[in-house]
Amino acid sequence: MPKKNTTEDTVNNVIQTAVKDANDGIQPKQKISKFLGRVGYKKLSVIILVILAAGGIYGSYYFYTKYTAIKANPNLEAQKESERLVLALGRLMELPSGETPSIAAILDKEKLKDQPFFQAAENGDRLFTYNKAMIAILYRPSTNKIVNITQISVNQPQDLAEEAKEENKTPNSPQ
Repeated sequence: MPKKNTTEDTVNNVIQTAVKDANDGIQPKQKISKFLGRVGYKKLSVIILVILAAGGIYGSYYFYTKYTAIKANPNLEAQKESERLVLALGRLMELPSGETPSIAAILDKEKLKDQPFFQAAENGDRLFTYNKAMIAILYRPSTNKIVNITQISVNQPQDLAEEAKEENKTPNSPQ
């Protein structure tokens, strides 16, 4: 009846093989020399060049497809960034539904320091404005926190025209 290999036997075999290799006195440099002697320096050089060329071709193809995608739709990356920011802000608070916000980046906080809403603003913050809901939200992506929220009033040209008509109305007089 043949003897079954157990885990202990396998471990012992590995240890015995390692000890035998150590006793053979073959150094790593000698192993490399043996390998290169069998394969040859020219073949190894060709293999390395083929691998590098394949990597270069793949990299070129990858970045070219990314370039053409961005060239075809330059706003695609901005749309993805906007969607990501809206999702992050939506995790922190209930956002107005059915409305896409206008998003602006705070690039120079010094220009906004006179306005009370932007007192705590930092460069890199995002300003979300929801015109229908009439709110503005200052969001800091670096800390994933809402810095400030305020109500806004937007005077749209259509509203101004209606107000002007109401002011100019005169009562109907008999003719």
